Formats: sequence, structure tokens, C-alpha cells
Amino acid sequence: MLTESRKIRIGLIVDSVIVPLYIKELIQWIGQNPQLEVTHLVHQQLPPERRHLSKKLVHLMRLGRWGKLFSGVAYTILNRIERQLLARGPKYQWYFTRSDIGARVPHHIHVTPKISKSGFVFRYPEDSISAIKNADLDLLIQCASGILKGHILTASRLGVVSFHHGDNQVNRGGPPGFWEAYYQSDYTGFTIQRLTEELDGGDVLIRGRYATKFLQLSNRIELYKKSAPHIRRIMESVANTGELPPIKDQKPYYNHLFAKPTVTQLLRYVGQSVVRGFGKIFRKYGLGLKNKWGVAFHRSPWERLVMWRAHRIPNPPNRFLADPFVISRRGKSYCFVEDYDDSVKRGCISVCQLYKKRGEYLGPVIIEPFHMSFPYLIEIEGALYMCPEVGKSGQIRLYRCTDFPMKWELSHVLMDNVSAADTMLVMHNGKWWMLTNIDTTGSGDHCGELFLFYSDSPFSSEWTPHPQNPIVVDAECARNGGLVTKGGVLYRVAQRQGFDQYGKGFSINKIVHLDEHRYEEKRVSSVDATFWPGLLGTHHLHSNGKITVFDYLSRQR
Repeated sequence: MLTESRKIRIGLIVDSVIVPLYIKELIQWIGQNPQLEVTHLVHQQLPPERRHLSKKLVHLMRLGRWGKLFSGVAYTILNRIERQLLARGPKYQWYFTRSDIGARVPHHIHVTPKISKSGFVFRYPEDSISAIKNADLDLLIQCASGILKGHILTASRLGVVSFHHGDNQVNRGGPPGFWEAYYQSDYTGFTIQRLTEELDGGDVLIRGRYATKFLQLSNRIELYKKSAPHIRRIMESVANTGELPPIKDQKPYYNHLFAKPTVTQLLRYVGQSVVRGFGKIFRKYGLGLKNKWGVAFHRSPWERLVMWRAHRIPNPPNRFLADPFVISRRGKSYCFVEDYDDSVKRGCISVCQLYKKRGEYLGPVIIEPFHMSFPYLIEIEGALYMCPEVGKSGQIRLYRCTDFPMKWELSHVLMDNVSAADTMLVMHNGKWWMLTNIDTTGSGDHCGELFLFYSDSPFSSEWTPHPQNPIVVDAECARNGGLVTKGGVLYRVAQRQGFDQYGKGFSINKIVHLDEHRYEEKRVSSVDATFWPGLLGTHHLHSNGKITVFDYLSRQR
């Protein structure tokens, strides 16, 4: 039993004291929590052929395992080539950074695991198990290679928590991030689980999915970066309750066990990547085609919308419109939009007036020195406000309309020092709720996680985070794409991302529970960009009950 004065003792299982940056950052974060401490490193002593590439190759040669030898060399070459491609910018450098944590953790336990003939399964000798048990650890976190089995799984009070960098409902095995890029899957998942004897089939504590990137190495790096902070959610639960969070429901696993790709599979991956990359370059520079958004409207409530019957609003020259929100005032209807200018690579907020079958572009209403989009509209105490996306400013802002529809002024800063996108405010059961997509890792990705906050006032600068945050960790439905109502019930429009594509489609989700303790939504509809020929995507819908507006993506000269 834990006592109030006793900190929760954590051990990290590592292959070396020289570790990736995310492990060092985890140790630093734990050190800032007064209820937690990393007391031990369990240092796995691996044979030379697992620690050095050259010795591994010699080892495979001696065993005559030529297939693994050639595929291993090819996979190493592929990663080095892609690393050179990614090294041109700073975005991915953290993944290649290594830190020495030896002096940061007071106690070390050295273990020589017994490795199976397959090279995958690790079992610890009994003297090592005894040493770990004598350390009186509450939790072990696996940050090392190998599939742990045997008595190590029960050597600490709460067991062993480990990452699986893949969605263990569809992908068990490895290497991380490769097979999703190979099969051009829309999503790449991760799982944090308490290990059991079943390979990648442990007790799932957290799972999530992010949009799959074009290159397998960038996909792996993004997966590590975006998933790493979620181990902190486990630690927070342990710090607050002394226990792990509840185990999530499992589903039957229907796929085979993935392994390192063969030479043939690597050649296929390289071929399809080259073809796809060349196609992008040819369309842009050879044919002069660009992906551009457009906006359309239809005079119907959203649930009766027939999208192919809608009327398109022409884009102004060298610009495109997106993220529409509709409002009617004094018998006239208007649509506020993101207005992206190709010449400055930045968007502002503009307005269009909607007639029976056509829309007329009226011009910009808010221009800032940073990008703006998603002009979410809301009426508060008889006045009209807008909460646009201004993520590049590091704030969440509220603007007030002073002369409809063309004049607006900054009213309140709701949050500061935050990278947020597509924020929506709504009054529900006497409280104000903020749904927003926050990038907590500095990766530039706002599509994978949805956060919820609440306050007594929409003008507050102090918003209470919901205990479930992030309430959604899934690029299929995390990013906001609008908010609609029917019979007083709230429906959140959620963007759906695709393989190497932003804004493939959207879903409409009924909010079935919203209070200070629980958020729950249920999908009622899913929309694909098939309503007109040649479309690439759609990611936004809004309605005032009489007119529904949405956007679409197509290639244009």
C-alpha cells in the first residue's frame, strides 16, 4: 500500500544510457511531479550483434541467413537516404538527438536477458527478477528492444507499461511507421499497454491515430513525437490515484504478424514513393495544377442537404475560399470564409453575400499579419462575435462585430501561448464550452487531438481543462470542421484526414454527453468528396437551419 508521504517509484527499462530525446524529456517531466520519481534504470545488456550493425551483419552471414542480411542492408540504406532528405529542415532533428541519462537516475540494475531463437522474446533470469522486486517499484516503463515475457511482467506493483508504435487492432509487429506508408493507409496508430504474455495484445490503456505521412521515416518520427506525451497521461493517473487508468475494450486481431520488409517489398515501396512524388512535381510544374479549396451553398437545412445541387461561389483571382460559416441578418444571408492569398501565402477573413443561386464576394473583413481561417460565428448577449483560427499568433482570440458585416475589432484573448486551430465556443447547460485542436508537441499538426475546456464566461481568459483531455486522439475525427444543431441537439462536424492528404472528408457526430466529467459523441453520418467529378476532398460544413455551406478541394490551374 502507498502512504501519503511515499512517492510512486518508477523504473525505466533501456538498452543503453544513451537514449532518444523523448525518454530524457519523460524523465524531466516525471521529476517535476512531486508524487513521482524515476528511481531505477533496468539496463539490458545485449550481445554485440544486437548493438552494432556491422557485427549483426557478420552474425547473419555466419548463420547463412542471406535473406535477412540483404533486407537488413536495404532497409538501413533506405533509412539513411530518407534521413538525408529530412535533414534539410529542423522539424525532424529531435528524433536523431541522443542524451545520456545515466547520471539522472540514481540506481541501475544490469540485466542480461535470455533471448529466444527468433531474437524477439526476452526473458530475465531469476536473480535479475529478484533485484528488480527488491527495488520496490510501483511501475516499470519499457523503453527498450525486445518482447518481454515471464516474471518481469509482475516484478513491479502495476506491471510493465510499454508503447506499441502501431494500432494493435490492425498492426502487430514492426517496423514502426513502415507498413502504414507502404500500404498508403490513411492512419498510423499507437497503443500504450500493460504488457501480458500475448504479443502486442496487452491491456490497452491508451490508443490513438494520426494521419499517415508520405515517407515511412517521417511517418515513424511523427508517430513517436505525437504519441510520446501520452505516457504522461498514464503517469498522471498513477500520481493521482495510485493506479493505472481503466483498461480499454479489445477487439479480435485479424491481421498477420508484421516483420521487417523484404528486399522486394522495399523496392516496391521506393517505386511507389518515386511515382507519387514525381506525379506531384509534374502536376504542379508541368501542368500548372494546384490543389485549391472552394465554397458552395444550398438553401436547405444540413440534414436535408443534397450536395451536388449546391451552388459554387467563384474564387477571387489567385485566391481560394474555405471554412465557410453562414448567418442571416435583416433578410439577407452572408457567408464568412477563410480567404487565402497565394501571393502572400496567408489567409484573412472575408465575407460573401448569398443570393438565390449565386454568391457575391464582398471582400476582407479582418486582416492580420498572420494567417487566419475558420471564422466561427457566435452570438453572445445580442452581439455577434467571431472566434477565427489565429494559431500563428499563439493565441485564441474573440472578435466583435461593430458594423455588420464588414467591420470587426479584437474583443478578448481567451488563451495565450497556445498553438490552437479551429476553435468553437458553445453554451450548454449553463456553462461555456471550448472545443479546440491543440498542437502540444510543436510538430505543426493540429489534426490528431481534440481538447475541451469550460468556463462560466465566454470572455474568460481562464478556461478549465476537461479531465478527459485530449477527448479525441484520432485523425479520422479529431479536428473540428463546424458545429450544427437540430432540435436543440449539438452535432460536431469532424474533419477526416487521409494518406498524405489534409481534408479527405468529414463526419457529423452527435454530442450525446457533455459535462465537467465526461464527453461522448456518436457518429451519425460520414461524407466523402464524391458529389462532383474530380474532387479530392471536403472538410467543413455549417448551417443556420435554412442555408447550408460547405467546402471542397479540387485541382485548378
